[in-house]
Amino acid sequence: MILDALISTNAEEFQLVDIKITAEVNETIVIIGPNGSGKTTALRTIAGLTKLSAGRISIDSKDVEDPERGVWVAPENRPIAMVMQEANLFPHLSARANVAFGLEAQGVPRREAQARANEILSLLEMGHVAKLRPRQLSGGEGQMVALARALIIEPRVLLLDEPFSSLDATNRSDMGQKFRSVLDDYSGARVLVTHDPVEASSLGDHFVVIEDGRVVQSGSANELRNNPKTRYVVDLLS
Repeated sequence: MILDALISTNAEEFQLVDIKITAEVNETIVIIGPNGSGKTTALRTIAGLTKLSAGRISIDSKDVEDPERGVWVAPENRPIAMVMQEANLFPHLSARANVAFGLEAQGVPRREAQARANEILSLLEMGHVAKLRPRQLSGGEGQMVALARALIIEPRVLLLDEPFSSLDATNRSDMGQKFRSVLDDYSGARVLVTHDPVEASSLGDHFVVIEDGRVVQSGSANELRNNPKTRYVVDLLS
Protein backbone atom coordinates (compact mmCIF):
# COMPACT_ATOMS: atom_id res chain seq x y z
CA MET A 1 0.00 0.00 0.00
CA ILE A 2 1.46 3.35 -1.06
CA LEU A 3 -1.28 5.71 0.12
CA ASP A 4 -3.53 5.09 3.11
CA ALA A 5 -5.63 8.09 4.08
CA LEU A 6 -8.61 8.68 6.34
CA ILE A 7 -9.58 12.32 6.02
CA SER A 8 -11.74 14.49 8.22
CA THR A 9 -11.36 18.25 8.12
CA ASN A 10 -13.33 21.35 9.00
CA ALA A 11 -10.94 23.66 7.17
CA GLU A 12 -11.63 25.90 4.23
CA GLU A 13 -15.00 25.83 2.52
CA PHE A 14 -15.89 22.16 2.97
CA GLN A 15 -16.28 19.76 5.84
CA LEU A 16 -15.01 16.30 5.03
CA VAL A 17 -15.96 13.35 7.21
CA ASP A 18 -14.11 10.01 7.13
CA ILE A 19 -13.02 10.13 3.49
CA LYS A 20 -11.14 6.85 3.00
CA ILE A 21 -8.66 6.80 0.12
CA THR A 22 -6.16 4.00 -0.42
CA ALA A 23 -3.95 3.34 -3.42
CA GLU A 24 -1.60 0.55 -4.40
CA VAL A 25 1.40 0.63 -6.75
CA ASN A 26 0.37 1.56 -10.31
CA GLU A 27 -3.22 2.20 -9.24
CA THR A 28 -5.27 5.24 -10.21
CA ILE A 29 -7.95 6.26 -7.74
CA VAL A 30 -10.61 8.60 -9.11
CA ILE A 31 -12.41 10.93 -6.72
CA ILE A 32 -15.63 11.96 -8.37
CA GLY A 33 -18.69 13.87 -7.24
CA PRO A 34 -20.88 16.92 -7.84
CA ASN A 35 -19.45 20.42 -7.83
CA GLY A 36 -18.86 21.58 -4.28
CA SER A 37 -18.71 18.08 -2.81
CA GLY A 38 -15.16 18.47 -1.45
CA LYS A 39 -13.08 16.62 -4.04
CA THR A 40 -10.32 19.23 -4.32
CA THR A 41 -10.24 19.71 -0.54
CA ALA A 42 -9.53 15.98 -0.19
CA LEU A 43 -6.57 16.29 -2.58
CA ARG A 44 -5.27 19.41 -0.82
CA THR A 45 -5.41 17.56 2.48
CA ILE A 46 -3.36 14.66 1.15
CA ALA A 47 -0.83 17.19 -0.16
CA GLY A 48 -0.66 18.91 3.24
CA LEU A 49 -2.13 22.19 2.00
CA THR A 50 -5.16 21.71 4.25
CA LYS A 51 -4.70 20.16 7.68
CA LEU A 52 -6.63 17.21 9.06
CA SER A 53 -8.93 17.74 12.01
CA ALA A 54 -9.05 13.98 12.51
CA GLY A 55 -7.81 10.87 10.76
CA ARG A 56 -4.41 9.92 9.38
CA ILE A 57 -2.41 10.03 6.15
CA SER A 58 0.30 7.44 5.54
CA ILE A 59 2.62 7.01 2.57
CA ASP A 60 4.58 3.77 2.24
CA SER A 61 3.47 2.89 5.79
CA LYS A 62 4.99 6.10 7.17
CA ASP A 63 2.65 8.64 8.72
CA VAL A 64 2.88 12.12 7.23
CA GLU A 65 -0.05 13.44 9.26
CA ASP A 66 -1.82 12.27 12.39
CA PRO A 67 -3.31 15.08 14.52
CA GLU A 68 -3.99 12.77 17.44
CA ARG A 69 -0.28 11.97 17.74
CA GLY A 70 0.92 15.44 16.73
CA VAL A 71 2.45 14.24 13.44
CA TRP A 72 2.52 16.71 10.58
CA VAL A 73 4.97 16.67 7.66
CA ALA A 74 5.13 19.89 5.65
CA PRO A 75 3.91 19.71 2.02
CA GLU A 76 7.38 20.18 0.57
CA ASN A 77 8.66 17.21 2.56
CA ARG A 78 5.93 14.78 1.50
CA PRO A 79 6.77 12.44 -1.42
CA ILE A 80 3.88 13.95 -3.36
CA ALA A 81 3.48 16.03 -6.51
CA MET A 82 0.32 17.77 -7.67
CA VAL A 83 -0.93 18.85 -11.10
CA MET A 84 -3.75 21.36 -10.81
CA GLN A 85 -6.45 22.72 -13.14
CA GLU A 86 -4.07 25.41 -14.37
CA ALA A 87 -0.45 24.64 -15.19
CA ASN A 88 0.84 27.42 -12.86
CA LEU A 89 4.22 27.51 -14.56
CA PHE A 90 6.77 30.17 -13.68
CA PRO A 91 6.23 32.76 -16.46
CA HIS A 92 9.86 33.94 -16.53
CA LEU A 93 11.32 30.45 -17.00
CA SER A 94 11.43 28.25 -20.09
CA ALA A 95 9.50 24.98 -20.13
CA ARG A 96 12.76 23.11 -19.50
CA ALA A 97 13.66 25.33 -16.55
CA ASN A 98 10.17 24.90 -15.12
CA VAL A 99 10.53 21.13 -15.27
CA ALA A 100 14.03 21.22 -13.78
CA PHE A 101 12.99 23.51 -10.93
CA GLY A 102 11.97 20.76 -8.51
CA LEU A 103 15.24 18.90 -8.91
CA GLU A 104 17.28 22.06 -8.44
CA ALA A 105 15.29 22.82 -5.27
CA GLN A 106 16.34 19.38 -4.01
CA GLY A 107 20.00 20.26 -4.58
CA VAL A 108 20.57 18.57 -7.94
CA PRO A 109 23.17 20.55 -9.93
CA ARG A 110 21.59 22.76 -12.59
CA ARG A 111 23.24 21.08 -15.58
CA GLU A 112 22.11 17.62 -14.44
CA ALA A 113 18.60 18.87 -13.61
CA GLN A 114 18.21 20.45 -17.04
CA ALA A 115 19.50 17.34 -18.78
CA ARG A 116 16.93 15.24 -16.95
CA ALA A 117 14.27 17.80 -17.81
CA ASN A 118 15.15 17.40 -21.49
CA GLU A 119 14.82 13.62 -21.12
CA ILE A 120 11.37 13.69 -19.57
CA LEU A 121 10.09 16.31 -22.02
CA SER A 122 11.25 14.09 -24.88
CA LEU A 123 9.55 11.10 -23.25
CA LEU A 124 6.30 13.09 -23.17
CA GLU A 125 6.83 14.15 -26.80
CA MET A 126 7.27 17.73 -25.60
CA GLY A 127 10.93 18.23 -26.50
CA HIS A 128 9.99 20.86 -29.08
CA VAL A 129 8.71 23.25 -26.36
CA ALA A 130 11.79 23.02 -24.10
CA LYS A 131 12.99 26.55 -24.85
CA LEU A 132 9.57 28.20 -24.93
CA ARG A 133 8.11 30.37 -22.17
CA PRO A 134 4.67 29.51 -20.73
CA ARG A 135 2.95 32.30 -22.68
CA GLN A 136 4.07 30.60 -25.90
CA LEU A 137 2.50 27.25 -24.97
CA SER A 138 -1.00 26.02 -25.76
CA GLY A 139 -3.17 24.93 -22.84
CA GLY A 140 -2.46 21.27 -23.52
CA GLU A 141 1.28 21.85 -23.84
CA GLY A 142 1.29 23.74 -20.56
CA GLN A 143 -0.44 20.87 -18.78
CA MET A 144 2.04 18.35 -20.18
CA VAL A 145 4.92 20.52 -18.97
CA ALA A 146 3.24 20.68 -15.55
CA LEU A 147 2.98 16.87 -15.58
CA ALA A 148 6.68 16.61 -16.50
CA ARG A 149 7.54 18.96 -13.62
CA ALA A 150 5.57 16.72 -11.25
CA LEU A 151 6.96 13.40 -12.49
CA ILE A 152 10.63 14.43 -12.62
CA ILE A 153 10.90 14.42 -8.82
CA GLU A 154 9.63 10.80 -8.79
CA PRO A 155 6.83 11.28 -6.25
CA ARG A 156 5.30 8.25 -4.58
CA VAL A 157 1.87 9.84 -4.92
CA LEU A 158 0.76 11.93 -7.90
CA LEU A 159 -2.31 14.12 -7.33
CA LEU A 160 -4.23 15.32 -10.38
CA ASP A 161 -6.90 17.98 -9.85
CA GLU A 162 -9.03 18.13 -13.02
CA PRO A 163 -5.91 18.64 -15.17
CA PHE A 164 -7.90 18.86 -18.42
CA SER A 165 -10.75 21.11 -17.28
CA SER A 166 -9.43 24.23 -19.04
CA LEU A 167 -9.09 22.48 -22.43
CA ASP A 168 -11.63 22.15 -25.20
CA ALA A 169 -13.17 18.76 -25.99
CA THR A 170 -10.67 17.80 -28.71
CA ASN A 171 -7.63 18.72 -26.63
CA ARG A 172 -9.13 17.00 -23.57
CA SER A 173 -9.32 13.75 -25.51
CA ASP A 174 -5.79 14.07 -26.89
CA MET A 175 -4.30 14.97 -23.51
CA GLY A 176 -6.23 12.19 -21.80
CA GLN A 177 -4.67 9.61 -24.12
CA LYS A 178 -1.20 11.02 -23.53
CA PHE A 179 -1.71 11.10 -19.77
CA ARG A 180 -2.86 7.49 -19.82
CA SER A 181 0.26 6.30 -21.65
CA VAL A 182 2.51 8.30 -19.32
CA LEU A 183 0.77 7.11 -16.15
CA ASP A 184 1.08 3.49 -17.26
CA ASP A 185 4.86 3.92 -17.00
CA TYR A 186 4.73 5.67 -13.62
CA SER A 187 5.24 3.29 -10.70
CA GLY A 188 3.65 5.35 -7.92
CA ALA A 189 0.02 5.80 -6.92
CA ARG A 190 -2.27 8.30 -8.64
CA VAL A 191 -5.29 10.15 -7.29
CA LEU A 192 -7.37 11.97 -9.90
CA VAL A 193 -10.19 14.42 -9.22
CA THR A 194 -12.68 14.86 -12.04
CA HIS A 195 -16.36 15.38 -12.77
CA ASP A 196 -16.10 13.90 -16.26
CA PRO A 197 -17.38 10.27 -16.42
CA VAL A 198 -15.53 9.54 -19.68
CA GLU A 199 -12.26 10.80 -18.22
CA ALA A 200 -12.88 8.85 -15.03
CA SER A 201 -13.61 5.61 -16.87
CA SER A 202 -10.59 5.89 -19.18
CA LEU A 203 -8.08 6.70 -16.44
CA GLY A 204 -9.43 5.14 -13.25
CA ASP A 205 -9.00 1.74 -11.60
CA HIS A 206 -11.05 2.42 -8.48
CA PHE A 207 -13.63 5.12 -7.78
CA VAL A 208 -14.48 7.08 -4.63
CA VAL A 209 -17.74 9.01 -4.93
CA ILE A 210 -18.07 12.01 -2.61
CA GLU A 211 -21.27 13.93 -1.98
CA ASP A 212 -21.58 16.66 0.64
CA GLY A 213 -18.18 15.85 2.12
CA ARG A 214 -18.84 12.13 2.65
CA VAL A 215 -18.10 8.96 0.71
CA VAL A 216 -21.37 7.59 -0.63
CA GLN A 217 -19.89 4.75 -2.66
CA SER A 218 -16.57 3.27 -3.73
CA GLY A 219 -15.54 0.48 -6.03
CA SER A 220 -14.79 -0.35 -9.65
CA ALA A 221 -16.76 1.17 -12.51
CA ASN A 222 -18.71 -2.08 -12.90
CA GLU A 223 -19.52 -2.21 -9.19
CA LEU A 224 -20.86 1.34 -9.28
CA ARG A 225 -22.80 0.68 -12.47
CA ASN A 226 -24.37 -2.55 -11.22
CA ASN A 227 -25.32 -1.23 -7.78
CA PRO A 228 -25.53 2.59 -7.73
CA LYS A 229 -26.19 4.01 -4.28
CA THR A 230 -27.35 7.53 -5.12
CA ARG A 231 -29.07 9.42 -7.91
CA TYR A 232 -25.78 11.13 -8.75
CA VAL A 233 -24.13 7.75 -9.42
CA VAL A 234 -27.09 6.65 -11.55
CA ASP A 235 -26.90 9.81 -13.64
CA LEU A 236 -23.11 9.63 -13.85
CA LEU A 237 -23.06 6.17 -15.39
CA SER A 238 -26.21 6.36 -17.49
